[in-house]
Formats: sequence, C-alpha cells, structure tokens
Amino acid sequence: MKRLILVLPFLALFAPASQAATPAGWQTYHDVRGFSVSFPRDWKADPDYYDDDYPTGGDPPPRLRALAIVPSGDLGPGTTLNSAGVRIAVLPLPPFRKECAAWSFIAEPPPDYNSSFDSDTPDYAHLVGGDPAGWYTYEDFVWRISTAPCVGVHYTIAYYADGSAQAKSAKPFDRAKLLKLLDAIRATVVLDPPRKAD
Repeated sequence: MKRLILVLPFLALFAPASQAATPAGWQTYHDVRGFSVSFPRDWKADPDYYDDDYPTGGDPPPRLRALAIVPSGDLGPGTTLNSAGVRIAVLPLPPFRKECAAWSFIAEPPPDYNSSFDSDTPDYAHLVGGDPAGWYTYEDFVWRISTAPCVGVHYTIAYYADGSAQAKSAKPFDRAKLLKLLDAIRATVVLDPPRKAD
C-alpha cells in the first residue's frame, strides 16, 4: 500500500479546530468517543470503522477503531481517483500504542507493500505506498490534534499509480481540490469537554 505525508504551514497545522465555521448545508456527527465532525451531505459517517495492523503472529491483529467519514458517491468520475479508497478518520490513541504521535494513528502496512514516510513528526505524518501489483498509490495524512486526550485525524486517498495501465486510460484527479475538502472537514473536528464525575 502506498502512502504519502505532506508538511503543512505552521499556522494551518496548529490552528484550533473550533475556529472553523461549519459550511452551510453540512451535517454534524457527534461520536460517543468524545468528538464531533461536520461534512457534506453527500458524505456519510461510519462509527464502526477500523483498520487492522498487519498480522505478525497467530493472534488477531490489533485494531485501530475510528469514526470514518466517507464519500457516498464517485468524487472524480473518469479520473484516476479511487473514491472507495478515500476516507477521513477521527480516532483516539489506540490502547496498544504507547506514544501520542501522528504515526501512532496509522496501521502497520503489509510488508509486500512499498510504503515509506516522507514526513514523520509528533504532530504530523505522511506516508506513501503502493500495492505489490503496482496498480494503486496510497497516501496517508495524519494530524495529532490533541494530546490530552490523545486524538488524531487521519485521511487516506487512493488512486491509480503513475505509469499503470489504469492511469493511462483516465485523466488525473484534482488532488488540490480533494485535499482542500478533506482539510475543511478536518477543521470542523471539535473535542467534547471532559465530563464531570458524578
């Protein structure tokens, strides 16, 4: 699986999510794990989403459970984008991860996938990878938006790999437009205030 990490400007990286106004017509989902997120009407929430670490033994692999926001239709008809491989996930630090860092919110990819970080800091990580057949490129973008509690926002995009037969028969997708939309969704994530003990 191919994943990529990009470095964003300082102010965009650390701007509080609560400063972003929810665009008109968007819906808001409140998750029981202590956060809410808004997104366009033609996207949907999957509160039961999870990603598995690659199995390293006989036991079931650890799961990274999250709220995923996914498109309900094709974001780029006739383009190299694989809309089924696009998602934005909000998740607390998995219990089996010890370090509150951006990379902790990414599942371990299979060893036969060509995956590597091109940015890896506690606050932001970007991973790029490709499937063994060379058909797809995958990119993972992760922001640590809070340390207490430790919460991350992780989005994945998938598209036909440059030079693949599939890419030759489709036009390039609008990467900047897609990332702008995902950034806008991320900007609406709000953490619920901690509940007082009874």
